Amino acid sequence: MPITLETVPATVVSLTIVTRGVRLVRRVFAVTPEVFADSWWVTIGPTLLFPVWAVGLGWATFAYRERGLPDEAEK
Repeated sequence: MPITLETVPATVVSLTIVTRGVRLVRRVFAVTPEVFADSWWVTIGPTLLFPVWAVGLGWATFAYRERGLPDEAEK
């Protein structure tokens, strides 16, 4: 299977999640700053880690692509 076919979907998902995650974080802190005073932090707290997860997915995708592509010397 071509390496591009494997890494393009992961790149698209990573970019989508990082933009939506940042948007979610901004909305949580702008609209409801008292959210952590209530018990809602249990459900909203983990979703605030979406940008971190997206960066990790992007990094892993990049490393996988670099590992899978042949070097110039091998050609």
